[in-house]
Amino acid sequence: MISHKCSLFRAEKILGWLTRSNNLLEIGCSEGYNLEVFKPKAENLYGVEPHLPAVEAAKNKFPNFEFYQEFAEQTHFKDNFFDNIILIEVFEHVTDEIKTLNEAYRILNAKGNLILTTPHKGPLAFLDPENIKFRFKFKLKGRSFREGYEHTHRHYNLNEIMALLDKSKFKGKYIITHQFRSGFILSLISTYLQILIKKIRGNEAGGFKYLKILSALDYRVPFGPYSLNLALCIKKIK
Repeated sequence: MISHKCSLFRAEKILGWLTRSNNLLEIGCSEGYNLEVFKPKAENLYGVEPHLPAVEAAKNKFPNFEFYQEFAEQTHFKDNFFDNIILIEVFEHVTDEIKTLNEAYRILNAKGNLILTTPHKGPLAFLDPENIKFRFKFKLKGRSFREGYEHTHRHYNLNEIMALLDKSKFKGKYIITHQFRSGFILSLISTYLQILIKKIRGNEAGGFKYLKILSALDYRVPFGPYSLNLALCIKKIK
C-alpha cells in the first residue's frame, strides 16, 4: 500500500488541475489526508474507503469531511452529484475496472473530471515494490490483506486506460485534458532502501525523511514512456 505521504505527492500535482467546485469525492481515501490538500478547491469533500478502521480514523481526523465505507464499484451517491472524482493509486486495486468507471460516470456531473493516478506500464514495472513484496508474502499461511489489496498491482499505459474507458459508459463522452508520466529509478531506490531498513530495524524504524524527499523529487520529473507513474484528468463531455 502506498503511504499517505507518498500519496500527497500525487495530490499536490492534481491540485493544479482542479478549479473551485461544489462537490469533490476521493475513492479509496484511506484516512483522508489527500482531502485536506484538496480543501481549497471544493465546498464539500467526501471520501469512500473499503477498510473500516481507515474510515473511522478519517472521521476522527477530519470531522468536516464526509466518509463512508464503500467500494469503488457501488456507492450510495445520487446521479451527477460530483464535480470531481479522484482515485489516487486505487484503480489498479479495484475488483472490476469497468464497473468502477461506470459508477464514476453515473455520479459525475456533466463536464466533471475523473482523475486517476496509477502505476505506469514502463520498462521497470516488473520492479514494483508492492508486487515483489506480495510475491514473497502471499504464500504465508493465515496472512490477511486489507480490502482491495488482495492482488498485485496492475500497471497501465494511456492506450490501456482509453480502451477501458471505451468499454464503459464513458465511451464517446470524454476527453483527456491532462496527462503526466513521471518517476524513474530514484523512487525505486528510495522504496527498496526503506523496505530493507524496516527488515533490519523492525517495523518501527523511522528516519526516512530524506528518502521520502528523494521520492518526491523523482515524482516531479517527467520521464515519458520510461516513467513509473501515470496521472490522467478525464473530462466528461456529455
